Amino acid sequence: MYGPQDVTVSSVLGITRFLSCNPDVKANIVPVDFTVSALIASAWNVYNQFRRGKDTLIYNFVSPIDGPT
Repeated sequence: MYGPQDVTVSSVLGITRFLSCNPDVKANIVPVDFTVSALIASAWNVYNQFRRGKDTLIYNFVSPIDGPT
């Protein structure tokens, strides 16, 4: 497992007894609903571009700068 889920599971199981963190650093986490919405919107856009005969764009989705609030 990776990410925040790994930290939670290992803490509950007692494998991780301490975790040193820097509170000034933001986690680069993207919520699932943001990702699914972007996937649906990009699929719709690619379909419409294909029907019009335009070049297909390449999409890259990253977490927002201000965090998922």
